[in-house]
Amino acid sequence: MASDHSGHGSRKSCGAHVELVRNETTRITRCGCGQVHLTFLRNGVSVQLSGEHFRELAQGVAEADAEANPGTEGVPFGARVN
Repeated sequence: MASDHSGHGSRKSCGAHVELVRNETTRITRCGCGQVHLTFLRNGVSVQLSGEHFRELAQGVAEADAEANPGTEGVPFGARVN
């Protein structure tokens, strides 16, 4: 069952979404209620996070990528990719 932002387990619509990023594996949007939605396109799993928690997740993923792939040139955290 999908979850609303209150954690009560019922689905509710949170308004129109603005797409922030989309690639072959993920789609990231921000909805009208301020939540960031991270959707994994291959399996359809979607995670809703506050902006602060999304930033923490993104920084953690960037740090893990740097550890897992030393010596590769990645995109610096916070940089915009066009």
